[in-house]
Amino acid sequence: MDTQGIETISDFVWFGQHHLRAEVRSCRPQQSFLPNSLIQLEFYLRSIWRLIAYNKIQQPKWHWMAATLYDALLIEPIAFNPAWQKYTQSSIKIENSLGSVCRVLLNQIADLHYMVDTWENNETKQKQLLTYIGYNWKNPDLDSYLESAFAYFQDLKLKKSWDCSWIAMGLFLHEGKRYE
Repeated sequence: MDTQGIETISDFVWFGQHHLRAEVRSCRPQQSFLPNSLIQLEFYLRSIWRLIAYNKIQQPKWHWMAATLYDALLIEPIAFNPAWQKYTQSSIKIENSLGSVCRVLLNQIADLHYMVDTWENNETKQKQLLTYIGYNWKNPDLDSYLESAFAYFQDLKLKKSWDCSWIAMGLFLHEGKRYE
């Protein structure tokens, strides 16, 4: 998909609400059963990680963010690295750096991986896990994650015009998880 015309936060939000989410619904049917929805979201985030790690750009632009989010639907995710588990314990401070975005992303990937592993391997902890998800993950499936992230940016753009930055990418990922 050509994303070169996406130059503003308004363009980015429009793209997400009208193209990206429609693509998600058409190419990746929603998984309503909890572990499957978590797995689908984890795979998507690992695909974003693959694209960010591969591209290593200095300063993101709105069209790059849109292309990254779209392309993550199409590529194979990078394999999960057990060393990422350390990120489940880290607190997240979103800063204007690629490293900050990587920490947000790895925190979410490790958290989702832990939840799926717990769900599949420990029936006695499933109820605790549901409470944890309800408190920490307001959007534990791909469509609601994207819907909430773009809704946050819709609300944000009404307040002021934003330039694209690593903070924007970090906020997008963070608010996909939490925004209602």
